[in-house]
Amino acid sequence: LVMALALLPALLAAHEMKRTIGLDATVEMLSAADMFVAIGTSGTVYPASQFAMIAKASGATAVEIN
Repeated sequence: LVMALALLPALLAAHEMKRTIGLDATVEMLSAADMFVAIGTSGTVYPASQFAMIAKASGATAVEIN
């Protein structure tokens, strides 16, 4: 149990890095978009749940269709 707890921060850090690979490029594209359309999504899972908000904050029209 002690060994597992010691490894937990490293595992979480590796998971977070893996999860966000390409996220910087995605945010750049969203920030430069004129329109963002998400089709077939609940809009609740991070980081995709933030995509419409990022695009709107940069002046794009954002449309989400579930």
